[in-house]
Amino acid sequence: MEARIISIQLRNMGLKGEFPQGVENCYRLQKLDLSGNNLFESIPSDPFQKSLNYLVYLSLSNNSFSGEIPSTIANCTYLSTLLLDHNQLTGHIPMEFRKMMRIQEFSVSSNMLSGPVPTLPFVNFTIKSYENNKGLCGWPLKRCKGRRSKLTTPSKVGS
Repeated sequence: MEARIISIQLRNMGLKGEFPQGVENCYRLQKLDLSGNNLFESIPSDPFQKSLNYLVYLSLSNNSFSGEIPSTIANCTYLSTLLLDHNQLTGHIPMEFRKMMRIQEFSVSSNMLSGPVPTLPFVNFTIKSYENNKGLCGWPLKRCKGRRSKLTTPSKVGS
C-alpha cells in the first residue's frame, strides 16, 4: 500500500533554515503551510515544476524567504490559495501566474517586489494583496509610469 501525505501544516513551529527538502516527494500533497517560521534563502523552483502539481493551498507567509518568486508555482493548476506575504522576496510577480485559473486568495504584501501587477484570472484582488512593496505598480495600485498595458488593468465584463 502506498502512503499518501496530502497535508503538511507546520505553521509557527519555530522551523529554521531553507525550504524543507523532501517535500517534493509528497506527490499528492494538497496543502502546504510553512508560515510563521524562520525559513530563509530562496523558494526553490523544482518542487513546483515536477511534483507538487496537486497543491490547492500554499502558505509561505511570515518567513525570511528572499530572491525571486519561482514562476513554476504557476504549474500548480489546482492552487486556490497562494500566500507569500511578509518575506523579503524581490523581482517581479511572475506573468505565468495569469495561468492560475482557480486562484481565490492571493497575497504578496510586505516584500520588496517591483514591476507591474499581472492581472490574475477571474479575480481582482485588492490593494491588501500587494501593499508594502514600494516598486509594484498597476491596478489596484498606482499606475505604472510610462506604461499603458493590458496586463496591469482589469478587464470589464461585457466590454
